[in-house]
Amino acid sequence: MQRPDLLRIGGRWLEEVYFEFQFDESGINRELGSLIQTLRRDFDDLVVADWLVRPNEALSGATPLGALAKGAKEDQLSKAVANAGPIPDP
Repeated sequence: MQRPDLLRIGGRWLEEVYFEFQFDESGINRELGSLIQTLRRDFDDLVVADWLVRPNEALSGATPLGALAKGAKEDQLSKAVANAGPIPDP
């Protein structure tokens, strides 16, 4: 069963693989999981993963993952999604 708070690759023909950045020393990063659930409503897992690791002008050039690691709050990341969010594949 797929978890809505985790991004993954594969699963149909190959074993599911999860991006390491979703986990910390205590397990699943819950703050990131909430953002992922929001983004997955409109974007596939690879688009979300790509957006999370790219510098974002709405976050002063930080990546969304970097901003989250430095204590960015959910509202800051929501604004980044609204202003410079993922771009869906054509």
